[in-house]
Amino acid sequence: AHLNDPSADVRLDAVELAGSLATTQTLVHLQRTAEMETDPIVRKVANNYVYLHTERSIETLPQRLSDPRGLISAAAYRQLFNLPAAEANPICVKVLDANMGPDAIFHALIVLERKATPSEEPAIRSCLDRALEKKDGGRVCNCMDALSRVATPQDIELFRKLVDSELTWVPVSAIRALGVAKDKASVPRLIPFLENQQVRSAARAALESISGKNFGYDSAKWREWYGQESGMTEDRP
Repeated sequence: AHLNDPSADVRLDAVELAGSLATTQTLVHLQRTAEMETDPIVRKVANNYVYLHTERSIETLPQRLSDPRGLISAAAYRQLFNLPAAEANPICVKVLDANMGPDAIFHALIVLERKATPSEEPAIRSCLDRALEKKDGGRVCNCMDALSRVATPQDIELFRKLVDSELTWVPVSAIRALGVAKDKASVPRLIPFLENQQVRSAARAALESISGKNFGYDSAKWREWYGQESGMTEDRP
């Protein structure tokens, strides 16, 4: 009844409520409103909800991830996230290779952080290289998070270099990526960061992830452990 109220504000509230319920009956009412509504704002919102609840094609996911309408892009992300990796990952690669909008790339990287396989590594690495070229610290961090579980030796070498980056948050993400990659050879690179107040928590977590040990922030014990593991005595820096 409120969808037929004389007040456009009341009708808009009714459209928002119907859109949040998303039942078969409310969708019929929304479609009717989208066709017959005279107020442009109410009609636009009704159309958005109709599109949101009817367009579920996998083929349109990349475009919907880039949709400026927050409702549409958020719903597309949820749909992508819930797909199995075999279906989701090719869509994510398509988004990265096409260098689509920032929201679409962000969503694709978040999905790949959880679902990536070695097949997606080249697309993620290319995205990382572009982000580094643009000095986009946030994108660099997202790329490293997605890349860390499938990192190649070349990727790990880059992570080691990026622990000294001046881009905001990048050193923390690089340290975290080395921990996720469980690269034991990076332990000597990580130990000195236990003394750095800005990144020491990340360094400790990375060392624990790599080693399965918990020596806290005790650099000497970490050096001793690594020396035993590597069959050599590591010199202090």
